[in-house]
Amino acid sequence: MAKRKGVLDRLFGRRDEAGEKPSEENATGEAAASQETGREAYRRIKAREAAAEAAAKAGPATAGSRVASAKDELESMEKQLKDALARQRMLQQKEKARQDMEEALRRSEEAREKAGAKASEIRRKAKAGKDLEEMRQKLEAAKAEIAAERSKLKAERELEEMRQKIEEARAKIKAAAAQRTYVVQSGDSLSAIAKKIMGDASLWPRLYEANKGVIGDNPNLVFPGQELKIPDLD
Repeated sequence: MAKRKGVLDRLFGRRDEAGEKPSEENATGEAAASQETGREAYRRIKAREAAAEAAAKAGPATAGSRVASAKDELESMEKQLKDALARQRMLQQKEKARQDMEEALRRSEEAREKAGAKASEIRRKAKAGKDLEEMRQKLEAAKAEIAAERSKLKAERELEEMRQKIEEARAKIKAAAAQRTYVVQSGDSLSAIAKKIMGDASLWPRLYEANKGVIGDNPNLVFPGQELKIPDLD
């Protein structure tokens, strides 16, 4: 009995007469109930031990019977106590498993949040890349418009230069045409004019044919002031 008393004292610790209760950290309601069952078994064992001691003092026969009964009940209570402790350990293991699961869930939530943040960053970068591509396309379009405008300006400039060249050519043709006329001077004849302008006096018939409307029917009659066309020699 002294041995069982020492085991119980080590399991539950010394308590004073006021009934001090041991504290349990992280105990759930079910674990607390299991502990209370153990405490009740401990009190009953103490009561039986006290009864057995009283019976021993009362008489040998009565004491022996009561001691045997108390011993049986004590063994039953010890079994109950062991069962209660086993349940308590099981509950502690369940509590630890629950805490491990909560930790796993917390880490999973953190991982999910990090993945969400990373996905948001990827979407942001993708949008930035899309915006950049749109800006690049707009820039290329603007460059194409500028190039087209420059080509248009170049074409207009070339057209203007061509127009000026045409005008210059027309002026030259007009000037050349003006130079291919001759105003009859006093004492001139068609043969003299042909020799002077065309380099050959025998070409006067061609000069006459080109100016017959001005000279009239008689090639020998030319008058000062008449403007004669000089025909091509081709």
